[in-house]
Amino acid sequence: MLPFASESADAEMELLNRRIIERVIDTISRAPGVRVLAYNTVQHHRGRDLDSRRLGENLLVDAIGVGEMIRRNDELLLHVELIDVSNGSQLWGEQFKEHYSDVLEDPETLADKICDRLRPILAPTANSRRNQRSLDAQRNQTGGAFRICRQHEATKSRDQRGIWDVERRGRCACLPFYSPAVAAMRL
Repeated sequence: MLPFASESADAEMELLNRRIIERVIDTISRAPGVRVLAYNTVQHHRGRDLDSRRLGENLLVDAIGVGEMIRRNDELLLHVELIDVSNGSQLWGEQFKEHYSDVLEDPETLADKICDRLRPILAPTANSRRNQRSLDAQRNQTGGAFRICRQHEATKSRDQRGIWDVERRGRCACLPFYSPAVAAMRL
């Protein structure tokens, strides 16, 4: 999560920005399987003109959280998004509209709102792209074995139908019609 871009060079807004980002980083870093860079590592990366893909590759991360904070009178507008650095696509994005005085008094509440909205998105992102490719391969192999089993069901009588079995070792088996093709499929 990078510090939010801001139009204002106001010291109060900078402190607010820092407190929100630090809280988001602290909260997200407690999620299992998620690697979050420390505020000290990312504090210098901010602004609208960031190349998130290049920055993500330099920081060795799969996704980057960015945002923009705008103050209008007693209103704080915040747009936050999570970007997949492999292709530049937006994984998640949301706008928050809060009273500036409320956020200034308790920035943790806004940070917690951001984290609550991010939590469901971070579960799949916790796997690296490498792990995700492996998971996709597993799904494809399992789907292929399932189709083979379904073909056996369609061609055999009811009492001879194959039994779909996924053993603890992750081997896909279609019993009693155990084919070499299915035997070769390993998760």
